Amino acid sequence: TEAEWEYMARAGTTTDYTTGNTITPEHANYNGDPHGVQKDENLNRNKTMPVGSFPPNKFGIFDVEGNVREYTQDCWHDDFVGAPTDGTAWIEDGNCNKRVAKSGAWGGTKDEMRTSSRGWLEVTRTSVSYGFRIARSIE
Repeated sequence: TEAEWEYMARAGTTTDYTTGNTITPEHANYNGDPHGVQKDENLNRNKTMPVGSFPPNKFGIFDVEGNVREYTQDCWHDDFVGAPTDGTAWIEDGNCNKRVAKSGAWGGTKDEMRTSSRGWLEVTRTSVSYGFRIARSIE
């Protein structure tokens, strides 16, 4: 869910990124070139990278920021009015043709990498820069 994703991503922090209030291409796979010219592969690799290519967050989870924009289970709502408060997916009364998307992809900007950043992706659309994170419940 969106709430679970943000809890996992923040890993107990309150900063903009898992790395603090700044992020660099050494910390995540995103377009770190401020001019967007994408010529320096150290700033923008122009592709997904293998899991574990960058340091994990404080929970030991890799690739929280960058690599691919991640679908969540939640249907899209423009705001949080009426959202569940128990971490369950919000699938009522929203646009379920769109799902909440978290993080940013390898071609994304620094702002899209913020753990609080959210957007939506259409469920029928595919891209090499979209993905999802597999999660399992633990008793």
